[in-house]
Amino acid sequence: MCFRVLGSLEVLGGAVTITAQRQRIVLATLLLNANRVVPLERLIRAVWDGNPPTTAHAQVQTAISAIRRSLSSAGLGGSIQTRGRGYVIEVKPGQLDLHVFTELVARGRAATSLEESRAAFREALSLCYGEPLSGLDSGVVRAVAIRMEEQRIEVLEECIEAELGLGLHHQVVGEIKALAAEHPLRERLAGQLITALYRDGRQAEALAAYRKVHQAFIHELGLEPSASLRQLEHMILTGGAGMDLPSASRPAPPSPSTPRVLPPRTPDFTGRAEVFEALRRQLAGGPPDTPGRGVPHAAVIAGGAGTGKSALAAQLAHELAPAFPDGQLHAVMPRGAGREEGVRVVLETLLGDLGHPASAIPADRAERLALFHDAIAGRRLLVVVDAVVDEEQIRALAPSAPGSRLLVTSRARPSALAGVCVYELDAMSTAEGIDLLSRTIGHGRVTVEPSEALELVELCGGLPLALSVAATRLAARPHWMLSDITERLRHEDERLEVLTYQGIGVLPMQESVCESLTPPARRLLLRLALLETDDFAAWVADPLLDLDHWAALDVLESLVDARLVEVGHHTGTAARYRLDGLTRIYARGMLAREEPAAERTAAQERILAAWLHLADEARRRNAVGHEVPYDLMAPEVLPEAIVNSVLADPSSWYEAERASLLAIVRQRYRSGNSAYCWNLALMIGSLSEALYHYDDWRESHQHALAVARQGKDRLGEAALLHSLGTLDLRERCPDRAQAQFDLALSVFEQLGETRWCRLVVRSLEEMRRLKDAQSAASTEPDRAGDSTRTDRTRPALPRVNLPGRRFTTLRGGADGEQARSHTHAAPPDAPGFVVLPLPRPRTVPAHGDGD
Repeated sequence: MCFRVLGSLEVLGGAVTITAQRQRIVLATLLLNANRVVPLERLIRAVWDGNPPTTAHAQVQTAISAIRRSLSSAGLGGSIQTRGRGYVIEVKPGQLDLHVFTELVARGRAATSLEESRAAFREALSLCYGEPLSGLDSGVVRAVAIRMEEQRIEVLEECIEAELGLGLHHQVVGEIKALAAEHPLRERLAGQLITALYRDGRQAEALAAYRKVHQAFIHELGLEPSASLRQLEHMILTGGAGMDLPSASRPAPPSPSTPRVLPPRTPDFTGRAEVFEALRRQLAGGPPDTPGRGVPHAAVIAGGAGTGKSALAAQLAHELAPAFPDGQLHAVMPRGAGREEGVRVVLETLLGDLGHPASAIPADRAERLALFHDAIAGRRLLVVVDAVVDEEQIRALAPSAPGSRLLVTSRARPSALAGVCVYELDAMSTAEGIDLLSRTIGHGRVTVEPSEALELVELCGGLPLALSVAATRLAARPHWMLSDITERLRHEDERLEVLTYQGIGVLPMQESVCESLTPPARRLLLRLALLETDDFAAWVADPLLDLDHWAALDVLESLVDARLVEVGHHTGTAARYRLDGLTRIYARGMLAREEPAAERTAAQERILAAWLHLADEARRRNAVGHEVPYDLMAPEVLPEAIVNSVLADPSSWYEAERASLLAIVRQRYRSGNSAYCWNLALMIGSLSEALYHYDDWRESHQHALAVARQGKDRLGEAALLHSLGTLDLRERCPDRAQAQFDLALSVFEQLGETRWCRLVVRSLEEMRRLKDAQSAASTEPDRAGDSTRTDRTRPALPRVNLPGRRFTTLRGGADGEQARSHTHAAPPDAPGFVVLPLPRPRTVPAHGDGD
């Protein structure tokens, strides 16, 4: 077959590659009207949907020329001909799958026996390999594709009707269930499902199916189902008269059935191209009757909730279906069931779809497993199981038949298993997210608001489920702009509700995942929302839970196993963990609703005390930075061994925790907690001085100063003013430093804080020496007496006395050689000196001087 349109557009099975969107739309429009002239104006309308540019005629002609070259290279030259002001693509019988489909359907409808009808219909349906002409952004093409999909469903209903008439209800019941779930308002499918279930001896399920469709009609349409459906319910309730097959039509005991019970494809599926192709090669590899060397018999799609595991598995299974002619099975591991019970329930579903009546399925799990492996022996089947919990379930369900394959999805992190390949799904890339939006709401709406589209992907965290819900909302409201939804998503208190639509979305997904957590794990998840940054270290679990380190670490790792917390980088005590934005929003909302304020406050105070203790210890161990004239009595909420491990390198620890420490000061600024705020700010100032992070120093102090003033905390305000004065000295602003020192000294004297007073006095002496040095530097004559020399000598650097401290000497030459830092230990009774580098004098070229 040369041309295929009953799925994505293909020429010679993909041998001819036509990737340009405009060319694909033109070729699709010609193929949908094969052997008929398509006016140029219709092609223009198909490409630009009624808003063509002035160069539209020329661009379509260019596209036609490119298509002709591509077809000619594959031996299909001359297929496209010019006819007046239009074009025609000439195809011979059997060259276009749409024509073959139409012919087979006509044959099935004209057949004189149910067997002939069924055979023709099934052959026609085997040509359909996905959503017709998927991926083409054209209103004209999409309108035709929708009609084609509707025709496919109608043919499928006719085929099922023939199969029910042949007594094949057991073989097709699984397929009908999947179709009815995909199309809940199609009455004919609903009636066929009810009939098949009843004839299969499943009267209770048949009644449940009727009640489900009745509820859907009332809820969605406000109408009762048709009289024929209501009659089916009546017949079941009154003994089933009229629903059984006539005696002559009752078949002999069926041979092994060919089940086709895959879940429906996700409309407008996109992204995951690399994983999709890798899985397709892995599972389709090997000859039909042997496993092949290196070909795994099972594959796992692993990832967090909402990452699109099931959608990818369904898409892949439909793509692989032709490679598994003996059937495709699907089951879902029941939530909340134990490991063995879950496998037992799945085996019952799979055996039922393989043709075993419920009465013939043993109750024992081991016996069911043996029966399952016996049923698939010698057959080439694809088995898809969603929501597998662990490796043991994968081992149990992995097919022993050489030609069969198992495809499972799981939120767990399965370890390496022989013959099993594992593929991880993370958040979508920005490009994939934009593509998903474009396919759902149309490329035009995305290009009108490109910045809003990018922000929408970011606000959804790249999560496919969240993006799909947002896109579905926009598709249902074509009058909305993208900015209408991004404006609401910017408000965290609304985001989860906006990303939930008709009972599907982020909020129910989060609730479902959290239901399975142990109480300590749920408590930790909610309390992690108390942190102000997404990134954190393992030790934070200790004070949040008020448990010893290893117990708290086990709880944290259980959240990692549930994929609610991700491991970022590093290992051991340096390992970093991360809570994604949507999970954080959910946890923050649940924390406010579920946990008493007193417990929440206690946890918050413990974590703040831990931060303060670590920051103070880091300052002490670093032994560099300005002096704090007292011993901070922060509660020691972490064991000494953990503190020693965490602070093995205090400078590296501060670099890793800078953002978190600043975020805590901002948080205290918003809540007005003065004591924690200004004490932590002083620690930040001391640590940041050693690493020259002066922006951290100033920002933390500005926030803390506002809190101290608001709380009328005079000691805190004066301490921060002194520290800011020290910062001004480091930035060579002695006048501003003096103002800060003078104010601080006045308050310390009033409060009787003698140690602080002594420190300020030493700082004032340092400030005066800096002023003297700057004054001397500005008046110092040139050594050679020539003020115009280009090689001015760098002025002498001031020496500042800081007794009883470690000190750093910075040496740098006037010729720009790199400064060298030397740190020395000074005894308590010896002077320490810090040489503060001054700005290099500006070089003034002398007239007449040369190189």
